[in-house]
Amino acid sequence: MVGKKKINLRRRKVIKRIAQKLLDKYRLKRFSFEYKNITSEGRCYPYRELIQLNGNMVDNGSLQNTIYTIKHEIVHALWPELKHGKYFWQKIKTIKLKNEHNTEYRSI
Repeated sequence: MVGKKKINLRRRKVIKRIAQKLLDKYRLKRFSFEYKNITSEGRCYPYRELIQLNGNMVDNGSLQNTIYTIKHEIVHALWPELKHGKYFWQKIKTIKLKNEHNTEYRSI
């Protein structure tokens, strides 16, 4: 399989758990979360209550970037009217994940 990268199921399971913790923390329990073959790193469909992450990014990218992408999409979910501007980028900093630098996360 030339050009295909291996799916990292262990990593996807941990990332999904991280995403679910953040969705629950910010009262977005009705949102679903999925991996898709998309061109961007992530997408949020607030009115469909859906967050998608690029599966290849999750499998092969940095954990830090993946967590940042989840936070980015949560800001879209919480404030769908916000465009990518100064206030939007400030809001990402307010999204906190307990034990973000936990060794469980670094080992994936």
